[in-house]
Amino acid sequence: MQPGSACRAVVGFRGSDEEFVFPMASTDFSINRQNDAEALRYRAAADRHYAKVAIARRLEGLIVVGSIALGLYCANSPALQTGAALWALAFAVIESSLVYHVMLTNRHAAAQLADCFDRYLFSESPHVHLPFPASIDSVTADSGRQMGLGDLVDRLSNWYDRRLGAFPREIAHLAALRINAFWDASLRGSYITGMCALAGVIAIGALVLFSRNGITTERLIINLLIPFSPAILWFVRELVEQVDARGRKRDLEQCIDVLWDAANGIGVNRSIAAEVDYLQALLFAYRRTDGSLPSWLYRAARTRLHRDITLLMARLVQQRRLHS
Repeated sequence: MQPGSACRAVVGFRGSDEEFVFPMASTDFSINRQNDAEALRYRAAADRHYAKVAIARRLEGLIVVGSIALGLYCANSPALQTGAALWALAFAVIESSLVYHVMLTNRHAAAQLADCFDRYLFSESPHVHLPFPASIDSVTADSGRQMGLGDLVDRLSNWYDRRLGAFPREIAHLAALRINAFWDASLRGSYITGMCALAGVIAIGALVLFSRNGITTERLIINLLIPFSPAILWFVRELVEQVDARGRKRDLEQCIDVLWDAANGIGVNRSIAAEVDYLQALLFAYRRTDGSLPSWLYRAARTRLHRDITLLMARLVQQRRLHS
């Protein structure tokens, strides 16, 4: 079986091959292209949408925390809390419809622009066949007007490790994909663990408070299940999305490793170059559909992840040197 067909079996991409129509052939490659004004506009526009996702996540967090506080209060009350239950239902509707819709639309737009940045950097013809609609141009133009701010340029410059510049283009692209998949899967694993642990503590506390005043069907529904409904709906949806996303990124890591070994062993041919482009299309599809992570998690894990990614980059460089 060829490396390409093996990879497609590993990742199990459910979409069509319509986006996978322009395989990238080897040409001269410069990592400095990531600091072009055009590339920085794509990155800045993507960050603008991710900032809107972060705002929606904060509002979502306020609703969930409010639901938990309301649920604990109702669980500890011997009387039926019908009014509180109605408020909880209203919060559940707002969170699962309006807030989640804002997150989805901006996550999709950010994924398109992040994919555009990657393709601008690693494509043979950076201005051709970029997979995002023309309607996004206005967003990149607005971001372009902000590029005069020095701190913004400094923050967005050198997005990828400059050591990638020592690789051929397809090898550098594979390494960048590997770093993206590793970063994402590592963060999601920590997030899932912490989320489940906190949910378990809250559930135990609510059940202890609820049992103190007698267990009846009416109290179970009105004082416990309905007040906690926004938090319960959020937790189930969040857990399913994060577990699925982590599994997909782990599968993507395996696929990249297969191609990495093949490319270092036999060199880059048209089949491998085509599969690298296919993996970029997969990464875009995953960015568009995977649940987002809270911004505070990125800040909290920045030091550890920077260290881990530096070690991963050093290992990739060493492997490349052994096969050069």
